[in-house]
Amino acid sequence: MAKILVSVPILGRPHLRMMQSLYSAINNCKEHDISIHFSENDSLISRARNVHLSTFIHDYPDYDFFISIDSDLEIVNKFWNNNIFTKLVKHNKEFVGGLYSLKREGVPISSSVPLDRDRAPAFNSGLKEMLWMSTGCWCLKRSAIMKMIEAYPELTYDGDDNMSGKKIYGLYIPMLKDLETDGIKIKKYLSEDWRYVQRWRDIGGKVYSDTSIVLNHFGEKGYKLWNTEVVVKKRVEEPNIESNEQNISKVGPPLAGFDLGGGS
Repeated sequence: MAKILVSVPILGRPHLRMMQSLYSAINNCKEHDISIHFSENDSLISRARNVHLSTFIHDYPDYDFFISIDSDLEIVNKFWNNNIFTKLVKHNKEFVGGLYSLKREGVPISSSVPLDRDRAPAFNSGLKEMLWMSTGCWCLKRSAIMKMIEAYPELTYDGDDNMSGKKIYGLYIPMLKDLETDGIKIKKYLSEDWRYVQRWRDIGGKVYSDTSIVLNHFGEKGYKLWNTEVVVKKRVEEPNIESNEQNISKVGPPLAGFDLGGGS
């Protein structure tokens, strides 16, 4: 049994569908010990993520995994027998997460970028190694976080009153970074999540996504990376579809927006 801290940074109200899906996933995960940590309102997301990560290190010393789920994402549970937390932990990777769409009309584009630069990966096409990974659904092993803390001591700073003076590990601090893409040198702004990924990759770490993990992204409406309604229909018609990745990857084109009717 693994011990997991699920961390949810919140500004204002979390989306109702997110909260429903989160508690459903936790209640259905019987094989692991799961605790939840919600943040106080903080309009600076990089600072909030630093505090969450540091809270995991200081206040949950015997916990094995830090799973971060953003408050505008819905965990779609009904499609698979395996629970999202079980899936993430079972990979036993130092850094693995789920994928979701940008809040954008038209053809859905993943908010994360695989090494092969394909931002519309086939659904349930296994683990993909990532170049950049958005932080809406991450699972980090404690050992990976400790490697980062040791590699970047200059990012540690003093916490304020809500951290009781404990150190904050500023691994999510964004910055400008000189990069080279296809032989072209560029200076790129790296947001807090992509900067964390870059720091991890700079010390030899690898980042993976599990393309079977379904998350819906909410703005003024919901955005899907994959047409999961088609997946459900095919599961009814073909009960053994979960063991046939080729069939699952051919369930049809993804959808962009969808209305808020129906459950998850």
